[in-house]
Amino acid sequence: KGLPVYLVHVTFAVILQTDRLVVGAVLGQEALGLYGILVLGGTALLFVPDAFSGVLWPFAGESFGRSDGRPDALRDLTGRSVRQLGWLLAALLPGALAAIEVLVAHLLPHYHDALPPLRVYMIGLFALSAALPLRNVAMTVGAGRLLLGVQLVSLAVLALLQVGAATAGFGLIGVAAGGSTAMALLLGLCLWLTASRGVLGASD
Repeated sequence: KGLPVYLVHVTFAVILQTDRLVVGAVLGQEALGLYGILVLGGTALLFVPDAFSGVLWPFAGESFGRSDGRPDALRDLTGRSVRQLGWLLAALLPGALAAIEVLVAHLLPHYHDALPPLRVYMIGLFALSAALPLRNVAMTVGAGRLLLGVQLVSLAVLALLQVGAATAGFGLIGVAAGGSTAMALLLGLCLWLTASRGVLGASD
């Protein structure tokens, strides 16, 4: 049972690194340096939803254990947590983007060309952040193997879209758009997975 969970964490780490590998390999080191502003902002912003989902996990495990392994016992907790995180991200990400744009304009003007892809990148960051608590809940109810499959599909789509966009000449915006599309797919598949296990229902 522990192997799928371990592989879920490994594949998620690969998902987070794929864009950098594609940019460095296809677009070159100069583009990778420019892309660094996206990575820096994204890494910092992921701290909040990662901490949120980390707090949710033990509560989910406790509720699941008390219910003798009934996934629907997590329905209220999961639905409420996803809604709260969604509102938090909706408030946080636009403010963070505005702050980064001001920082670049006044202190890092040589990163100005990174701002258009950063705006696209933020869409994927929202989807990825919203998927974090759903991943933890899926592992709590024993859906680690299915979650691994979901992440592998998302990783394959991510790599294909980003490599295709970079080689087709769409540059950093294309890479960011490919990443955002794949992250939206990941969120959608995580919602489907948790709903199919009875953790999320129509009322959520």
